[in-house]
Amino acid sequence: MIHVNDLVRAIMLVAKDERANREIFIVTDGKPYSSRDIYKAMCVIAGKSIPRWSIPRVIINIFAKINPKIKYKLDKLFGDECYSSEKIEVLGFKAKKTLKDMSKTSF
Repeated sequence: MIHVNDLVRAIMLVAKDERANREIFIVTDGKPYSSRDIYKAMCVIAGKSIPRWSIPRVIINIFAKINPKIKYKLDKLFGDECYSSEKIEVLGFKAKKTLKDMSKTSF
């Protein structure tokens, strides 16, 4: 998750810093988020109410056992995916906004 202004700052940093030559960087705000965190932020930004209910994990696991394709998709949706921007932070990059900051202001 990264705010567009922070992404532009990261691109400008990489374009100017010779240490970044031919390197690939992952740019994040430096914080891990669950699918639920992202969903809540999207609801806030879109001006929608956040549902108070959720599907119990046991139900999701039952659906996952029914079909391997469903299991793969559910694993991708609810599984862990962590990305680190540690490599670009060595060049001096630090995001100024987090997902929480972005969801406080609507677009």
